[in-house]
Amino acid sequence: IRGRPGGGRVQEYAFPPGASLLLYTDGVSEARDEKGRFYDPAAALDGRRFTRPRRVLDVLFSDIADHTDGAPQDDIAVLVVRRPVPGEDLDDGEGGRSGRRRRVSRPDGRGGSRRAVTEGERPGAGDNN
Repeated sequence: IRGRPGGGRVQEYAFPPGASLLLYTDGVSEARDEKGRFYDPAAALDGRRFTRPRRVLDVLFSDIADHTDGAPQDDIAVLVVRRPVPGEDLDDGEGGRSGRRRRVSRPDGRGGSRRAVTEGERPGAGDNN
């Protein structure tokens, strides 16, 4: 709180229309792969574009599952808040669960399946979406 000794610092950042804020617990940033390397959500999501908070979650959880081979060791809590663009149509016709999903086989051949998402790819040069 500003002005109180030991009260910490306040930092303010712009939150423009179309921006998203991602909050997560250490279960995300401490998810490890088979070699003990931590998952880095900032690096994993850097440069990707999303139009719905649900799509951020879909990609994040898919990435974490890939990173941990489907076995995160800690609980995970995530919150995504997006500031809409004025005039943006927020009705996606899917009850808020935006994005196309398809089921794919696990790449390790162990059977089972998981969802793969098509939203959140890093845009190519000249992509204005």
